[in-house]
Amino acid sequence: MELREGMYVRTEKGIAKYLGLGKDVLTNNEGNQFKHYANQHLFDNYIFEVGHDWGDTLSAEEFKNIDKHIEKEPSYNPIDLIELGDYVNGQPIGEITSSGDYKAVCINCFYKNQRRKLYLESKDIKSIVTKEQFENMKYEVKE
Repeated sequence: MELREGMYVRTEKGIAKYLGLGKDVLTNNEGNQFKHYANQHLFDNYIFEVGHDWGDTLSAEEFKNIDKHIEKEPSYNPIDLIELGDYVNGQPIGEITSSGDYKAVCINCFYKNQRRKLYLESKDIKSIVTKEQFENMKYEVKE
């Protein structure tokens, strides 16, 4: 597996985008500088056991073992990492459709009090919560 800058990965903790190897000191929106990002592999979400104050960072040694954490082949298109049971734009995925280069996910929605299927393409996706993330966040009420 080859992971390149701009690709998305899926782990048991969710989906993240690989931002590449940090080359310089990172400055965040508040003007704070973080020198520890130089020569670190950067991700935009906390999906690994290591992590700091801005996404996840992996050392070269940690990055060598990344394959054991990644559940699906990395992709430049996050729709390729979605599975049945995930939530897209706050709605559960009930179907995944693909034909050639075309791929869409289907959510159930209501329109004028009728349940309808709504197919979302990559450009329509604003958020993804994996079924594993949803399962980890739930609270079960017990009697």
